[in-house]
Amino acid sequence: MVLPIHSKTWYHIHLFLNWSIPINHPPVSSINTRQRFTVDYNVTYYYMKPDKLKQISNPTEVRRKFNNASYNGTIAISNRADKKYAYTSNKTGKTIHFGSTMQDFTKHKDKKRLDNFKSRNAAWRTAPKESAAHLSYHLLW
Repeated sequence: MVLPIHSKTWYHIHLFLNWSIPINHPPVSSINTRQRFTVDYNVTYYYMKPDKLKQISNPTEVRRKFNNASYNGTIAISNRADKKYAYTSNKTGKTIHFGSTMQDFTKHKDKKRLDNFKSRNAAWRTAPKESAAHLSYHLLW
C-alpha cells in the first residue's frame, strides 16, 4: 500500500512495513540524512472504508454486541487502514483500534474457524476490558 506523500517531504516513513518514496526522488546520496528520516505528520492516511469493512465484517452485528455488553464508551469505524473498529473510552478518553483486515465470525459464520480462533486466543477472554484483545474476542468472534 502506498500512502500519499506531502510535497515538502522527500522521504516518508509510513506506518506499515516499507518506505514510501516519490517517483521523482533525487539520488539518495544527494539528500540530507536528517531530511531522509523525517516523518511528515501532515500526510492524509487511508482508513478502513465502509464498503471494504462490509466485505470482511458485519458492522450491524458488532454494534448489537457492543450495545448488549456493558462498555463505557463508543465504537466507530477505525481511521487506520489495518484495523476495523475504534473504541473510545468515556472514562479515559483513550482510543483503541482493533480487528485485523481478515474476515471475522460476524461475516463468515464458520464454526470451525470460530473454534480455532477461540482456542488460539483463549487468554484474550480474560484480557482487560478496554484492550484490543478483549474487544476483538468478544465483539468480532
